[in-house]
Amino acid sequence: MQFEYKQYGNDIVSRFTIPFPLAYKTIKLTHLDRAKDALTFFINKVKKQGLHSTEVMTHFMMKSDILIGRFLTEDYMTRNNMLETDIYDIKGHDVSYRVAGVDLASSQDYCAMVVTDVYENRNGNEYEYEVRNVFTFNPDKERIAQKDTSIKIAQICKALEIDMVMVDSSAQQQGYLSDIYSQIKKVGITTSVINYNFAGNNKLQLMSYVESCLISQQAKLPKKHYIKENKSYAILFKELITLRKEKDNTKSQNLQYTAPKGGSDDHVFAMSLSIYVIKHLKYLISKNKMIEFENQRFYPRLNKFKLLSEIKKVPITVDSYLNGLF
Repeated sequence: MQFEYKQYGNDIVSRFTIPFPLAYKTIKLTHLDRAKDALTFFINKVKKQGLHSTEVMTHFMMKSDILIGRFLTEDYMTRNNMLETDIYDIKGHDVSYRVAGVDLASSQDYCAMVVTDVYENRNGNEYEYEVRNVFTFNPDKERIAQKDTSIKIAQICKALEIDMVMVDSSAQQQGYLSDIYSQIKKVGITTSVINYNFAGNNKLQLMSYVESCLISQQAKLPKKHYIKENKSYAILFKELITLRKEKDNTKSQNLQYTAPKGGSDDHVFAMSLSIYVIKHLKYLISKNKMIEFENQRFYPRLNKFKLLSEIKKVPITVDSYLNGLF
């Protein structure tokens, strides 16, 4: 809790923070109703996130987590109740959107795809995310043909009824996007393809949002036992606890998220793309920006999965055409 001390008749202001138990006892001396409201808020936060969660320990108990340059640790994930979801394919009726993120392989990288279920207006949050499945298209980091990758992505989108897929469009990946878009149309589905470039501050914005969602428990990962059952999730889990979060050597000292030497981060970024896709689309919509890659150009929207064969073609009449104009 933060307190302000103002000296009478002077502009000097002193601000200081103290742990919640001491703050509660202090407020209780003079403002009983405020103290009760603060205690209720604290109890609800603890019930939802756990006493040892990062948010409670940092904001209420004044105890900071020390990760020493790491993005996550296994203990950190456990204390923050991150490992709570199940891996399965059937889309639940309460799922608002099923989305995916794809990190395409360059040389000596994994090509990974992560599927996430998005829930709107749940537990007081605008969006909550549950990682639902993880796929690795080249488990030995072997080279894989562009067309084969695009076909696999399209097949997964159809089988798992993916509403939207956001794809890494950095470096030489632009050619992939049109191929993925084409293959998705070939399998007869409406899954929309969104590009995202990691250049500039884009990667920092992406990872900062994902990190915030994980700490606040808006984003959840599969339970720990799936590490033994799903090789792709095992890779993602290892990447999460080895990913480095450090300041770069530039004058501005921006944060950067990188894999350790000899390690990988492809599944982490695929997961991050899946968690970020809704937020990114809403930003594009608010700025009236188009989605563009190669010869494709269209307006962004929060899309819903359909089979093209299920979409009824309504014949255009003079009346319907005129109604569309006015």
